[in-house]
Amino acid sequence: AGVYDAGLIEQIGVEQYDRIFDVNVKGVIATTIAVLPSMNNGGRIINISSGAAELTIANFSIYSASKAALN
Repeated sequence: AGVYDAGLIEQIGVEQYDRIFDVNVKGVIATTIAVLPSMNNGGRIINISSGAAELTIANFSIYSASKAALN
């Protein structure tokens, strides 16, 4: 899952930041924690983020930061 709000950094509010990081980072962590008890030895969790984690894309700084945090 992933969400984003595009916009100039000075126009992004804390609420938008929280929403993006809650889904893109906290959601992955919460899901990982929830599934660990039911995994067998040798099981794997594979998270796929986005190329945006390593690119400079105008108006996507918070989204890119959330994907970099996942990496």
